[in-house]
Amino acid sequence: MARFSELDSCIRELRTAAQAINNAADSLTDFYSGKPKPAEPEPELLTLNEPLIVPSPQEDPTPPAKPPPKSKAKAKPKKAEPPSITIDELRELIATTAQSGFRIEVKELLAKYGSGKLSTVPPENYEKLKSEVEGLHKNE
Repeated sequence: MARFSELDSCIRELRTAAQAINNAADSLTDFYSGKPKPAEPEPELLTLNEPLIVPSPQEDPTPPAKPPPKSKAKAKPKKAEPPSITIDELRELIATTAQSGFRIEVKELLAKYGSGKLSTVPPENYEKLKSEVEGLHKNE
């Protein structure tokens, strides 16, 4: 009996799918044949004889909306100042420093400020990275 009910369920689903496909085919045929759509019934409008009921302010069950709480200190977003060094200038400095024998140190600094690649270092850290790379030359 369980198999029969499963089979019956599958047959019903197939018939529903077939009906949906037929409806879609009919809609496409109507759309591309240029037949006008049947007019939809217009929504019911108020006539002049019907009174318009507007609730008075005392009858309004919803409480007035409260303004959002004001924070004590207004935080103004800081505009990120463009770095005074470009990524190309920093790349050149890093390359010359690495070729000067500080390859391991340069890799460690890149890992400190990103994921080991200059392209992942945020622009706001360019100055810090530049000063640390230049510091490697001073420690010679």
